[in-house]
Amino acid sequence: MLMGVGTTQAFAQDATPEGAAAGDQGASADAGEIVVTATRRATTLQDAPINISALSAEALTKNRIDDVKGLAAFTPGLTVVDTGPKSTGTIIMRGISSADTNVTGSNYDNAVGVYLGEVPLYLDFKLLDISRVEVLQGPQGTLYGLGTLAGAVRYIPNRPDTDRWSIDAHLRAFGESHSGQPGVNGDVTVNIPIVRDHIAFRSTVGYYDNPGFIDYNYLLQNPGVSNPQPVRGATAADGSFGTPADYAANFYAKKDVNYERTFTTRNQLLLELNPGAKLFLTYAHQETKTEGSQATEAGVLGTGPYESAKRYLEPTDRKSDLFAAEVNLSLGFAQVVGTAAWTKQTTTQQNDNTDLLLDLDYGYEAFPAFSSYNQSVNQYRQFNGELRLVPSHGGPFSWVIGGFYNNLRRNQNYQEYVPGLANFFGVYRPDDLEYISFVNTQIKEKAVYGEGTFHITDKWQVTGGIRYFKYDAFAEGGTDTPLTTGGQTRTPYPLIQFAPSRVKSGQTSADGVVWKANTSYKFSDDLMAYFTYSTGYRTGNVNRVAPCPFAPPPAAPPPGQNVCANPDELAYGPD
Repeated sequence: MLMGVGTTQAFAQDATPEGAAAGDQGASADAGEIVVTATRRATTLQDAPINISALSAEALTKNRIDDVKGLAAFTPGLTVVDTGPKSTGTIIMRGISSADTNVTGSNYDNAVGVYLGEVPLYLDFKLLDISRVEVLQGPQGTLYGLGTLAGAVRYIPNRPDTDRWSIDAHLRAFGESHSGQPGVNGDVTVNIPIVRDHIAFRSTVGYYDNPGFIDYNYLLQNPGVSNPQPVRGATAADGSFGTPADYAANFYAKKDVNYERTFTTRNQLLLELNPGAKLFLTYAHQETKTEGSQATEAGVLGTGPYESAKRYLEPTDRKSDLFAAEVNLSLGFAQVVGTAAWTKQTTTQQNDNTDLLLDLDYGYEAFPAFSSYNQSVNQYRQFNGELRLVPSHGGPFSWVIGGFYNNLRRNQNYQEYVPGLANFFGVYRPDDLEYISFVNTQIKEKAVYGEGTFHITDKWQVTGGIRYFKYDAFAEGGTDTPLTTGGQTRTPYPLIQFAPSRVKSGQTSADGVVWKANTSYKFSDDLMAYFTYSTGYRTGNVNRVAPCPFAPPPAAPPPGQNVCANPDELAYGPD
C-alpha cells in the first residue's frame, strides 16, 4: 500500500494518446520537456501527477549510464546494490528489495518490474539506443500488476525510422582504479529505411570490456591436496596464510578477476501500413562473462582492501534472449496496443564454498586439505502478452482498459564438490559430490484492468484505477547429501539423482483486486501538487524442501546432516 503526496513542475497538458508517441523517438513536446508514457498515455514529465523520474537519452549519454546500476545515482528513491557483472545487482525501491541481498546479487526480481518498451522482463540489457528511462515508485499494481510492489523501471527504445538512413557510433577508453588493465566500450547503431513510409530496420550492437579490480591471491594449486587453511598465529609478513614458502607450495594468484565482457545487440523491424497501423518485431541478445565476485573479506584472514580470500575462481556466464512483437492500431476513437514476448536467460556459474562449509561445524575441518566449490545452472523462460485500449478522443474524461497474461518458469540445478573429502571419509565417490539440489517453479498470472481520469476543471483532475488478478504458482524441489547419512544409498556413484522422499512439490493460487486513487491540482504553470493511494501484491508459493522426517523443534533432530523443512516452513502466503 502506498499513500503519498508530492509536487512537480508542470507545463501545459499534453493529451496525446500513448500510441501516438510510440514512434516519436521520445521527442519532447517543447525544448527541455520529456514526454513519458508511464500512465499508458503520453504526457510531459512535469505534467504527470505521479511519483516518476525520467532520464533522457542525452542524460544517459552525458552521465555514461550503461545499465540499471548506473541509474541509482540519478533517481530519487532507487537504490541498486552493485554486485558486479555476476548479476544484475539487487534493486531496492521504497526500501523493498527485489530479492535477497548478498555478494552475488540477484538475477531475477519479484518486487520491482523491469520493462523494455512494453515487455516485462528479468534481463539487464545495456542502455544502448534508448530514448529515455522512466522510473515509477510503487506499488504500481493497477497498470503493471505482478512484480511491481516496490515500483517499475521502463527502458523506452528508439524506434526504426522509415524516412532516413543513419549510423551512430561511439568508442570509449578509460582507466579503472586498482586495475592493471584499460577499459574499452564501443557500440554502433544503424537505421535502414527499406521501403519509405512502410518498412525500416534498426540494429544496435555493443561490446563492453570493463576491467576488474579484485584480486584472487589464494587460489589452490591442487584442490584436495594443497592446504587451503590459514596458518593460525602466523607472524609472516603476508598475513595469516603462512610463510612465503607455505604460499608458494599451496597457492597462486590471479589479478582483476571481476572484469566484465559483454556483447549485446537489439534489432527491430518496423512494418507500417499507415501512421495508424504499425507492427514492431524485436530480437535482443546479450551475453556477459566474468571470472570473479565483486566482493572482499574486509581484512579477514589478512586480506587487503581489494583482495579476496576465495580458493577457487568464480566464473559466470549469463546469456539472455528476447523475441517480441508489438502492434499499434488506430480505431479512430481509440488506439489498440498489443504485445507478445518470449524471453529466456541462462546463467552458469561457479562459486567458492570453503569458508561457508567450515562455518557449519560439520567436522570438515578434520580434513587438512578441505576446500569446496559449487556449480549451478539457472534458467528462466517467460511468455507474456498484453492487449490495451487507449482513447484518442478529447474531452474531460480519458481512460485505459486492458488484459494481461504472464507465464514464468524458473529452473535451477545446483551441485557442491569437496575435492579429496570422499577418500578421507572412506566413501566411494570419485567425483567428490557433497550436496545436490534442484528447483523448478512456474507462475501463471492473468489480469484485467482499467483506469479513468476526469478533469473536474482545467487545473484539477481525479484518477481511479482497478485491477483484478489471478495467479497459479507451482514449485518442485529436491535436495540430497551424497557423502553423508542416507545420501550414499540414495545417490550411489556415478548417479546424481533424487529419491522421491527427498523431493517436495506443491502449488498455490490466489486472486484479488488492487486499486489506486489519485488527484492533482495545478496551482500555476510551474507548480502541481498530487496525492496518491495505491496498492500492489506479490505472490506466495511453496518452499522446495522436503518435509522433515522427524519431529520439529524443540525436539532434537537425529545425528548427521539433513536438509528439510518444518511444518510451518513448507509454504508462504502472498504479500
